Amino acid sequence: MLPQSTLQTEVDVVVIGAGFGGLGAAKAYLQCAPETNLVILDTYPTIGGVWSQDRIYPTLRSNNQLGTLELPDYPMHDGFGVAPRCHIPGKVVHKYLCEYSDKFGLTSRIRFNSKALSAEKQVDGRWKLHVAPTEADVGGKEYDLFCNKLIVATGLTSRPEAVHYKGEEGFNAPILNSAALATEGVRLTKETPEHDRQVTILGGSKSAYDSVYMFASNGFQVNWVIRKSGYGPTWMAPPHIKIPGGSLWTEMVPLTRILTWFSPCIWAQGDSWARRFLQGTRLGRFFVRKFFEKLGSDVVNQSGLTSHPELQKLIPDENVMWFGTSLAILNYDTPIHDFIRNGSVQIYREDVTHLSEHTINLADGTRLTSPGGLITATNWQWAPNLDIKPAHLHAELGIPSASYTATQTKFWSKLDAEADRQILKRFPILNEAPKPLAATASPVPPSAATTTATVTVNGVAKKTGVTTTTTEITPSPPLSPDAHLTTKKQRMQPFRLYRFLAPPGLTATGDRSLVFQGYVANLLNQVRNEVTGLWAYAYLNNALAADDDSALSTDPTRVYRETALQTRFCRLRYPFGYGDRFPDFVWEQLPYFDQLLSDLGLQHRRKGGWWSEWTSPYRQADYRGVTREWLEMRAARGKMGA
Repeated sequence: MLPQSTLQTEVDVVVIGAGFGGLGAAKAYLQCAPETNLVILDTYPTIGGVWSQDRIYPTLRSNNQLGTLELPDYPMHDGFGVAPRCHIPGKVVHKYLCEYSDKFGLTSRIRFNSKALSAEKQVDGRWKLHVAPTEADVGGKEYDLFCNKLIVATGLTSRPEAVHYKGEEGFNAPILNSAALATEGVRLTKETPEHDRQVTILGGSKSAYDSVYMFASNGFQVNWVIRKSGYGPTWMAPPHIKIPGGSLWTEMVPLTRILTWFSPCIWAQGDSWARRFLQGTRLGRFFVRKFFEKLGSDVVNQSGLTSHPELQKLIPDENVMWFGTSLAILNYDTPIHDFIRNGSVQIYREDVTHLSEHTINLADGTRLTSPGGLITATNWQWAPNLDIKPAHLHAELGIPSASYTATQTKFWSKLDAEADRQILKRFPILNEAPKPLAATASPVPPSAATTTATVTVNGVAKKTGVTTTTTEITPSPPLSPDAHLTTKKQRMQPFRLYRFLAPPGLTATGDRSLVFQGYVANLLNQVRNEVTGLWAYAYLNNALAADDDSALSTDPTRVYRETALQTRFCRLRYPFGYGDRFPDFVWEQLPYFDQLLSDLGLQHRRKGGWWSEWTSPYRQADYRGVTREWLEMRAARGKMGA
């Protein structure tokens, strides 16, 4: 943090967060209005958010290969040393973001080691932020920072969810979240004595895979526990999927427009004839089911999960159609499955009941010796890492909260119910969506019985445990899969943002002072950050083409209805995703970009011909220069300036 005497306490715009989302939003804002007095706040001492130096460990790789983990206006050049068809090391991602920040003049505007504790709406319309130094800023002092426009970009993975178990005080071994792999995790790999090099990893997510690989590749014996009461193992695909006559780059499959038609999408523009057939007819839905069954079967078989009995435990519990962005890529230097085949990693599909001396105790009576520690790779605190005041505004702002009034709860419940009716009528296949066990489990079952049932997934017979209890079930949004934790979670309302970006209540009343950037989960995140960064500037300055639509001003409830419709779609479409908490989608990202570009008045079909438009995957290059394109359009129309 800068010396207190040099800090400006009144600025035009504040961006909270210096990761991909915050940097993308700041770059777009300054490209459109370079004279803006803009400040970026970040809690880390270095650029990058989850890709800052403090979060990077030696085996960390991106899911993305070269060319797909970059913001469109700054391609990752040869100087980064990443070869084609190679995954990008974490340290390279950090270096890239540092260069990006320097390139667009952002670094000098960042206040590092600065945590925004709260944001409060003032009578004059401004926002007052209370900012505190982190422990790394020795001698720093708290202060208030006022701004006219606020962009919150702390992201969905900035704070790990604390996990607590009965008996943890007597475990007498380290317990850490996978977010600490770069610090405590690395220390454990280096300092744990040979006779104690046995750890337990909890979770079935990509973070769990990464944790398993890190410790197994460092010579640890790993107990890998994937809970019955959770969402099971995630889908892990090879980087390229073989097809007759060649292969498909896995990342590009859901970015090929013709393939997106197989997924229902409530906000899709155009493509109506194709979606009407595939989603609105029995024959079409037959093809939809076969498409996703074939895709899932190819992923399972080509990733080798059917080649060994232990590997079959990693076959996901449901069809790939119903998973959101918990999908990931096998991106390791050496095959992670080799550690399972040779016995270095043992997999257990069971719940943890309690901890004891160096031991993880499972519900079936299994005791796992774990003197090296327990690494949890489960949930994140997905609400903004910011106390927004006053609390009664939370329902209008559309942020996760347990502070809704009865009237606010009733208001949104009515909109949600109507949205559900519309979505399920338009897309009957969503009535077939499976329900995860985690969605019906009680957070603290006083007494539970476990039964088993055999199901067939992707041609493989699997036994799954079903936990039943007499405890009252909490309604939507679903409970955390941590059904065995000792503390009960609050019942949080989900994100409800207009276009997944703007507070619906402020939007409906014409207040354009706040945007939430990066609270969306999709695969082509960097393109999203570029487009939403531009959208945020236009929105905050009343410069969207959609602002010319008088219906928004004459019918403010339209904003609420559209927000409910899109929010509920994510919940119904991806029951094995995160749609009950925040926007989460895979096959709908192109239609989402289309919608935002249409709001901006830009062309969203960007391939130049119908065949390319249908069959050529969209990539960063298709959105390169989009901000400049919008500025030129505005200049041509004589509408420059806010």
